[in-house]
Amino acid sequence: MDPTLEGLWKKVLEDWDDDALHGKLISYAQTSDQLGQAAGLYKSVANAEDSPYRLSPTQVLDAKKRMNGIAMLAVMHLEAAKTEAGPPKGLFWVRVAAAILVVATAVL
Repeated sequence: MDPTLEGLWKKVLEDWDDDALHGKLISYAQTSDQLGQAAGLYKSVANAEDSPYRLSPTQVLDAKKRMNGIAMLAVMHLEAAKTEAGPPKGLFWVRVAAAILVVATAVL
C-alpha cells in the first residue's frame, strides 16, 4: 500500500469522527488514482465481523456511506474519462477529399 495513503488511514482510525481526515484521505486517493484502495480500507470497516478494528455500529454505518461515496467518485471519474464512440472529428473531410481523388482518377 502507498505509504501516504496508509498514514492517512491510520490517522482516520485514530480519530474516526474527524471529517477533515476522511476528506484528506479520499482527496488523496482521488488525485493519486487510488480510489479502489481507499474503498477497500472502508470496506474492511464496513464488514465489521471481518474487521481487525474495534468498531461501533455507528462507525460501520459511516464506513458504508463513505465507501458508497468513493464508488460514486470512481464512477464520475470514469464517466469524465470516457470518450465518445464514433468516427473522429474531421473524418468527413478526409472522405470528401478521397472521393474527389477517386473521381479525378477515374475521369483521367
